[in-house]
Amino acid sequence: MDHFGFLCMIFMPAFVGIILFVLRWTKQKETYLPYFSLAGMIILFLITSYLFFSGKELYIRFSWILPEGLSFRGDGFSIFLGIVVLIVWMAAGLFSAEYMEGAKSLHRYYAIYLITLTATLGTIYAGDIISFLLFFELASLLPYILIIHDEKQSTLWASNKYLNLSLVGGFCLLFATAYTYHLLGAVDLIEIKSLVRGGTDMPAVVLVGYFVGFGIKAAVFPLHIWLPEAHPVAPSPISAIMSGISTKLGVYGLFNLCFVLFRPDYLSRIHFDTVMQILAGITILLGSAMALRQSNLKKLLAYSTIGQIGYIVLGISVFSERALLGALVHVMSHAVMKSTMFLCAGIIFKRTGKVYIDEMKGIGYQMPVTMACFTVSAMSMIGIPPLMGFMSKWYLGLGLLDGGHIVYLIILLLSSLLNAFYFMPMIISAYLEGNAEVTYQKPNWKVLIPIVGLTLITVLGGLFEHDLLNLAKQAIAVLMGSL
Repeated sequence: MDHFGFLCMIFMPAFVGIILFVLRWTKQKETYLPYFSLAGMIILFLITSYLFFSGKELYIRFSWILPEGLSFRGDGFSIFLGIVVLIVWMAAGLFSAEYMEGAKSLHRYYAIYLITLTATLGTIYAGDIISFLLFFELASLLPYILIIHDEKQSTLWASNKYLNLSLVGGFCLLFATAYTYHLLGAVDLIEIKSLVRGGTDMPAVVLVGYFVGFGIKAAVFPLHIWLPEAHPVAPSPISAIMSGISTKLGVYGLFNLCFVLFRPDYLSRIHFDTVMQILAGITILLGSAMALRQSNLKKLLAYSTIGQIGYIVLGISVFSERALLGALVHVMSHAVMKSTMFLCAGIIFKRTGKVYIDEMKGIGYQMPVTMACFTVSAMSMIGIPPLMGFMSKWYLGLGLLDGGHIVYLIILLLSSLLNAFYFMPMIISAYLEGNAEVTYQKPNWKVLIPIVGLTLITVLGGLFEHDLLNLAKQAIAVLMGSL
């Protein structure tokens, strides 16, 4: 029964999505599409939560598919990330019910939305490098269809950079995956992990192939250039899942790169940890500095995402247990915080037509719930206690101290200051200045419930930090294994 539930966790969204696409409901019945999608995701969330708290490790292999078969493994680390994925996907799905109402080709939108969820979960639960490559590529290419949903020429132009870089990343991963199989004669990730920890080292060219493939998806400097172009033009629910989840697939790849495909001591010996730390530091400062220059709210949030990804990459590259703990918690906290903020930006645009920050004066009084959720998420992003963002930065800072990385701790603190510089003026303006020119329609429950729910997670995750930390520690223990 557990194995059946595990299969449902991965493939049920795609199954439902294909059915929705084939049915091609009438305009009147299209209003039910988001609710069918949401119901399926809630069922998945309950199954995933049950499997995580049961502590079971699940493994399924289809030997009759492809020469080496396809396999999936659910352990404490991957299922923890699966829960994070489903939280954001459910929130964005319900938000879409209102935000996408009246848009064309809704059957295509929800079908691709759900199939992309399967691709994302398939990447996280992949048990071998072939399955990982296949689902990672699907999770990279399918969002392109969601980004260009409105089919405007400007959207097509901006999103082409995302598509082109995704293809480059895919070829790099294909090369690295083929080379890994050639050298080790194995595809199963557990077997590769065992061989690597037994002393088998792969050449640097394989390492670079994996890093470029994962780095493009994660938007690590200098591979970040697609993100500021794609996020602003995508529908806000898609911006939320791309910033909150899709970039984390690249981060998940980097976790595997450092602790499964290679050994931390080998990476330290060839100074690749130093390279990652330098790139992470530049990513943090670049993202924060560029966010300061933006007047478009979604573009500001896009550059902010780049900086926040830098935190996680920095935490991974230090190879300290507390830094890893902070990195993993920041995966969840950033997914929740930034998704909230992109959804809030979507509400503001949908109800007022405003996209520029200087046009949003006094909007805190006109949309109190929306701006309250945005403000809480921004405070958490800055690192104000007792919110969830403070906890992840706290452990990142402790991990940096454990490794003696004082310079990177200063960069972390400086970035938090820059976060305050680009978020606080908007928040102050929203509550202290009026703008009689702003006209709006009151948001309904379909868009308010997702942002309120995500904001509660941000607050409760900080207040009950010990519970969240215990879950994250279990996940880290599975990842690090016998290191």
